[in-house]
Amino acid sequence: MTIDNSAVLTAAHGLIDLGLGVCLADRHAAPDRAKAPLDLTLGYPRTGGWNVHARDHQTLDAWAATAPRCGITLNAGVALGPDSPIMVVDLDNSRSIREWDALRPEGAPRLGLTTRSPGRKNPDGSWNPRHRDGGHVWLRHTARSRSADLPGGTKITSAPDEYEVDFKVRGFWVMAPPSVRAEGPYSWVQDPRTDLAEVPDWLVDRLLEAAPKRRKRTPAAIATGDAAVAAWSADMPWSDVLGEAGWTDSGSTAACGCPVWSRPGGASPRSGVAHEPGCSRWDGSADPPLHLLTTGDSTVLGDMAASLGRQTISKLEAVAAVYYEGDVSLAFRREGIAPRVSVVSATAFGAGTATRSASPHTFIVPPPGGTPGPGLPKPSEPEPVVAPVAPPAPAPVAATTREEIDMDYDSGAREGYWATALARFGIAHEPGTEQVVSDRLHWGGESRPAHFTPTFWLPGLRLWAHVVPPGTADTPAAMWTLLHAVAHLSSDGGSGCHDLGGHDVILLGSPLIAWRVHMHKGILAALPWPVDSRPDSHLCALHDRACEYLEVAQDYGEITEDARIVLAA
Repeated sequence: MTIDNSAVLTAAHGLIDLGLGVCLADRHAAPDRAKAPLDLTLGYPRTGGWNVHARDHQTLDAWAATAPRCGITLNAGVALGPDSPIMVVDLDNSRSIREWDALRPEGAPRLGLTTRSPGRKNPDGSWNPRHRDGGHVWLRHTARSRSADLPGGTKITSAPDEYEVDFKVRGFWVMAPPSVRAEGPYSWVQDPRTDLAEVPDWLVDRLLEAAPKRRKRTPAAIATGDAAVAAWSADMPWSDVLGEAGWTDSGSTAACGCPVWSRPGGASPRSGVAHEPGCSRWDGSADPPLHLLTTGDSTVLGDMAASLGRQTISKLEAVAAVYYEGDVSLAFRREGIAPRVSVVSATAFGAGTATRSASPHTFIVPPPGGTPGPGLPKPSEPEPVVAPVAPPAPAPVAATTREEIDMDYDSGAREGYWATALARFGIAHEPGTEQVVSDRLHWGGESRPAHFTPTFWLPGLRLWAHVVPPGTADTPAAMWTLLHAVAHLSSDGGSGCHDLGGHDVILLGSPLIAWRVHMHKGILAALPWPVDSRPDSHLCALHDRACEYLEVAQDYGEITEDARIVLAA
């Protein structure tokens, strides 16, 4: 069967021309995933969220080229993120449209539909009256609406018994014409190039009135460990988090006694259970989670669950989804929680086994390079640490967002490049104390150096660190010296990238997220990896052959025993 995505892609390119981000979806996906955005960044389809969207024509074309190879007929829609030029009023049916009209003040102009939705059918083929004859109103942001700190999602009614009007500001996406669902096509009512009205001031006022009042929190000090998570969780009620995402308390409870919440647009009022401290099911947990009872959630919480590949998300992950654009590590820092730092003993490298605590928390660092950037602290000469040491808890190394840095190894500009990278991550490059290399350390060739010297000072952790990666005698040092904070995996030991300049690394990160750093031909990428989602493997993020896996279970012993870390108190 020939797949023709030309009409959808023409429209999608037109949306990009309007400054909108475009999400893609599988037209023929199962009903519970029909409105889930596709992530085609790796060259094959995965379930994504609203934040996986194309902002330029080149990216859109690259994703579109992948779809027919995978047998996918595309739908397209608009991502509503913090930089979107529009917000959307989601009206499920004719009663919602009448309610929308009733919300406007007397004398205010009527704001009609921009698109009409095809509606939704029940499993038996009958029409669902709650999702029929509705559509979307697209409104252009004004300076006031963009700066007013509007809630990401809000539902408003003029009277208790009326249908809710669903306002989507950020953290969502909506389908756009000429996308087609099983029930029929989306269609334009107004031309988005010329007919979009601005967000009126009266609507800004109503949304601000309806916004959940989140308490302002200024951490007095950075705490560490489970006690810090528990203290933070106790001061962050689920109502602050779920209310901001547009969820409402259903008034019912689960068998464990914890409250059941309803998500916006859900067919069932029982969308998720927000577990509380003392819950019998999560006894002893410092951060009882939210368990989603339904699939197909298009809110930021559903996007987070889809990206993690599980139906249970922690409160910190939920806060990251709602307030920090899905960045768990950023939420971890901004909320004033510092991780425990696990320290690996430097005793007798090569003669014994390095040890680590049961819950190690470490941080991403970039590949090593030239001289330190300006203003970096100068470390003193370290002394080997004989036993695990708990260093103080300063701010962690700020390497928590995804970054891709292109570098040509043959450009002759390596020193300046690495100096810039090191300065960005706050790492000083200094010689340390020579250490003996273990016989267990794997190499890409027959030869290996007899020792190594720790050369990187991590000021956020007050540690010296250096790991010798795989390489051969004739491999340029700039290509095969790869620094990270926990361990190295050899290029012939199960990694997903088997060529020089490409090495896979697992970093055990904050309590809820791990970071996988991949260095491939000069591109450095740091990607979040949910530790309890797929504990046995992870796809290579940048390699052309996405079917290759990094087997964590296979290499776990090497991670534990061959971590070459030198520490200084």
